[in-house]
This record gives sequence, structure tokens and C-alpha cells, in this order.
Amino acid sequence: MRAELEKVRNLLDRAKPNTDEAIKVLGLLTEQGKEHWLIDHFLGIALLHEGSFEKAITSFEASLLKHGENPHTYLQIAKCFNALSDFKQAERYGKASIQLDQQVSEAWIFMGEIYSAQIELDKAIQCFTIANNLDPKNYTVALRLARIHTEKDNLKKALELYDIALHMQPDLREARDEKDKLYASFGRKEKPEGGKFIHLCFNHLYAKSLSDMLTLVNVDYNQQHLLFVESHWAIEEYKPDLSKDEHAVWFNHKYDFPAIINRCLDDDVDGLFIHGLFFDWQRKLIKEIGAKKHIGWIIWGGDLYNPIKVNRPINEVIEQINSIHSLVEGDISVFKKHYGDRQTYRFGYPYPGLYGHIPELNESSDRPRIIVGNSGDYSNNHIEILEALRTKKDVRDYDILLPVSYNLIPEYENAIQKWLNAAGMSDSVKLIKNFIEPDKYRAFIGSSDMLITAHNRQQAIGNMLLSLHSGNSTVLKKKIVVGEKELINPTWELLTNNELDVTSFEEFKRVSSIKSLLNKSKNQKTSQQKIIADKFGIETRAEDLVSSCKAIREMKTAQVPVN
Repeated sequence: MRAELEKVRNLLDRAKPNTDEAIKVLGLLTEQGKEHWLIDHFLGIALLHEGSFEKAITSFEASLLKHGENPHTYLQIAKCFNALSDFKQAERYGKASIQLDQQVSEAWIFMGEIYSAQIELDKAIQCFTIANNLDPKNYTVALRLARIHTEKDNLKKALELYDIALHMQPDLREARDEKDKLYASFGRKEKPEGGKFIHLCFNHLYAKSLSDMLTLVNVDYNQQHLLFVESHWAIEEYKPDLSKDEHAVWFNHKYDFPAIINRCLDDDVDGLFIHGLFFDWQRKLIKEIGAKKHIGWIIWGGDLYNPIKVNRPINEVIEQINSIHSLVEGDISVFKKHYGDRQTYRFGYPYPGLYGHIPELNESSDRPRIIVGNSGDYSNNHIEILEALRTKKDVRDYDILLPVSYNLIPEYENAIQKWLNAAGMSDSVKLIKNFIEPDKYRAFIGSSDMLITAHNRQQAIGNMLLSLHSGNSTVLKKKIVVGEKELINPTWELLTNNELDVTSFEEFKRVSSIKSLLNKSKNQKTSQQKIIADKFGIETRAEDLVSSCKAIREMKTAQVPVN
């Protein structure tokens, strides 16, 4: 009998079950007087496939008389009642299946579908979530959850779930189509009087501080700001938590680009802001939008200086830019010199750790320490700084730390290590390759004594503000070289014009000891903190954004011809 039952199992497990042959084999076993709960169970499955639901229920119940604790039999009966539109009985037998074995993901999926049909969406979400935990690789569960969250108007969660389904099944057309619809409907509440703007940013820690600022603007002002963040890592394995930010969603430029373009071009959008201009998808988006919308470029630093430095200005992209946004007057001057005039507005990110609830995180250190640079990018000029440090008579009294989790390439790392070995400084210099979360970075900076940078461009403003806020000595170049021409460092101008106490790299190179530049007074530290709060706080930066958006709308209105 075992062989016959296995044959029946195979007949029914096919993509197109052979129910006639299965029923024939089961009938022969019955004629031979064979009794086993699987005979009735398999007959019920065959009849269910044929649509004979009432007969199938009879067979399943006969199976339960012989083996009353099989959760799969209860589940099959539940499916029959569901097909007969008897949802009360379907729910009863579905629950019985789960009570017998809570590890059967198919039973949880079935109950989720029952509750979905009865518009009990919260119960459905609970069931599908449990099923997903039991079988994380089942993309159909994520798909079902996404549909329910769409019905509940929870578009962010639905988008996230469609992404999960697509990660498991990249060619899932339904998920792609539904995502496109969700992007089209995102942020389509009543348009506020002050206008609607879309921000496009890449995956970086500043995406979170930007989102926090947009939350403030959306609540306190009559403008609406939506944030679309591209999901590819800029910092390896780092993705800011935007789950509670209702105005912010993720997208993948490889798959979602047409939908994002369409949303940007919608009539309810007054303007776009491109945050940083480093990636091909950003340049492509600007070219596709063209003159159809106002496009503002939030300048980061390297995105402006690097193309000029290698004599490859991005003129064809800049032609489509309507305004530039920066706190740094020197950056604006560099832009205008190389690309011509544009409308200019103030914009800066609130730095994580200097707004909202600031936890007291004290990271202890046995020895005083110096932080060199802010990333692994070669433009930090780490070796130039290390060369200067090596000349100080007390350099061996300090640990020297290089946070390089962002943009470090093997060739540059090898160059640094080669220099350290030759200089005999490998024991006192450490490369920090793991990404440091913002709160921990604040403790990292706060427990240090000095921050030294030497970029030949606008650089690390947030890091410098954090260093100054902590009362640390903060070093940067007063003069930089851009396109083979020397000019005042725009970051130096920004900080000194705001009466912040920074030290020039040129002066740092002249002093004989590190200690001579340390030990600021408590009053100095308090004064620096007040300046930073007043001039660079989240409220001030929010007001800058609101003012620029108001001016952009007024300019747009002035350009509309009057009939």
C-alpha cells in the first residue's frame, strides 16, 4: 500500500494534478479493504482539485476519524468551505489547523486571505507577518502584505514589501506595476498654499538629517516637501532609518527611474532639489526633467570641485540647473566662475548629533587623540596631514585616528599604509574602517582633542561644527588650490565669518607641538556652541529652505505670461 499511496501523492503534487488516475488508484485500495487515513485525505485533495468541494469535505472528515490531529487535513477542509463561500466554517477549520501546528506557514497564509476577504485587515496583516517569519523566502507573502498595506493607505510600508518581493523575484511584473502606481500617488494629499517640492538624495547619513528637517518644515510651514532616497549604499551596509518619516520613500534607480521621473513631472510639484551631484542617475534625471521643472542643486563640495579639478566640467548637466544652494559663499563664486550666473540660495544640513535630543555619550580614551580627515576619499590628503604631524615633538603622546569607512579604495589604503611603515608611525596611527553611527560619532569626536583636515575644497562642515561644538581644536586649510589657482578656502571663510575659532593648516604646520594648539577655555566652548545653535541649528536651516522655496515659486509665478 505504501507504494500506491506514494504514487497517488506524486499524481496530485504535479502542476496539473492527474486526479482521474489518483482516484482510480485510491478506489482499488478501498476495494481491497485497505484502511488508512491518507486514502481519505488524498481522495479529498483529488475531489478539491476537481471542484467537488462538498464531497471533498466528506472525505477529509472520514480521514479525521482515523487521524484526528493532522493540521493539513483541517486546512484542506477550510479551503473547501472557503470555496463554498462559507467563511465562518473556513475560519473555524483554519484556526483548528493552526492550533494543532503553529509552524504551518500555509495555514497562516490561508487565514490571512480569509481576513482580507472580510476586510479585517489588521488580522490579515498579523497572519501574513507570521507566515513571512516562518517562510521568509516566500515572495507571495510579501506581495499579499503589500496589497493590504496599499488598501490601508500605508504606501511607505507597501513600497517596502514590494521591494522585498522583488528582491526574491526580480522579474515580478505585478510588484513593479504596483510600485509605479504607489510612487504616482505618493504625497498626493491636498496641495498646501506654499507649494510642493521633491528632494532627491542618495543613501547617506545626511538623508536622515535632511528628512528630520523636512519633517519640521512640513509641520510648521505651509509647504510640503517629499523625499526620495536612492537605495544603493554610499557607505557600505549603512541605511538610515526613515521608517517613521511619512514624507520619505526609497527607490532603486535601476528599476524605479521612470516612475520617479513621472512623479517629479506631475503638475502638483513646484520644484526639485538634487542633493549632491555625484552619480549618473542624478545627471540622467536632470537631463530628462530639463526645463519642465525648476531644478535646484544642493552643492556638497566634491561634486562641484572634482569635475573642475580634472578639467571635465559638467556643462551639459549644469545647463538644466535653475538654482544653486549652499551656505558657502566661496562655493557659489567657484560655480559662477566656471558655469555662469544662477539664482543662489542658502541651504545647509542640520548635523546629526547637534539637534533634537542629544544623548550624553562619553567615550573614554586612555590617551589623548587626534582625528584626521572625515572619509577614505583621497581628497582628504591624509598623507599631507601625517607629514605635518610627524614634525611635532609630542606626536608620540597621541593616538591618531583616520575614519575612512566612506570612499576608501584599496590603492589609497595601500599608499597610506606604505607611508606609515616608512615613517615608523604604524603603531600610533589607526584607520577606522567601520562606519560610526551619528550618535557614536558625536562621542568619538567629543572624546578627542583635535580634528585636522586638509581638503583642497569645501569640506566636512558638519564634522567641523561637531568638533567646535565639543570644544576641540579644529584645523583646516585657509588657502586651497582649485584648477591650479589658489584661493581662500570657502569653508574657512564660512566658519571665520561666523566668528568660529578655527586654526589654519598653515599655522598648524608651523608650530612645534600639538599641545600648543589645545586647551580652549570653558567660555570659548560655550560661545562656540551658542553660535552654532543660532547660525547652524535645524530651525535656522529650515527657515532657509522655506525662504528659498517661496522665492522660487514667486519667480515661477512672475514668469507665467498674462493673457
